[in-house]
Amino acid sequence: MRDAWMLCASMLVACGGDDGSTLPDGAPPGTPREVITESKQLLVGEIAEAILVGGPDDRAVISVTAPAAKLDWNIHGHASGETTTVEEGFDVMSVHYTLTPPAPADWFLLLRNRDTAPMTVQIEIGLYGDMQWSGWQL
Repeated sequence: MRDAWMLCASMLVACGGDDGSTLPDGAPPGTPREVITESKQLLVGEIAEAILVGGPDDRAVISVTAPAAKLDWNIHGHASGETTTVEEGFDVMSVHYTLTPPAPADWFLLLRNRDTAPMTVQIEIGLYGDMQWSGWQL
């Protein structure tokens, strides 16, 4: 019986599970070339856009945390002259997304505060390949 328990325990350890990683599913392996960490205050109804520049061979692992489930977000770009929305969410408290740009372009992480009070969001973006952080659009 003890041998069976030890075998089961070793199989569970070997299978893994929660490895403590905060990277979203589908995140590229390895260490990011650069990590952007910011706090961004959003006033009521305010929209902010961060700019990432990259193409299909690049990645950005994006994590955003808000104090309330009143954050809207999307990733969009204008590679072909039209707006291409890659992913979006509404009334969320956190975002965990790996951006793989469909074409070389400026890609925008749009954040909007839908709460009735100002909020400060925490942003962490891991950059892979040649993905570049261009800061916040004014």
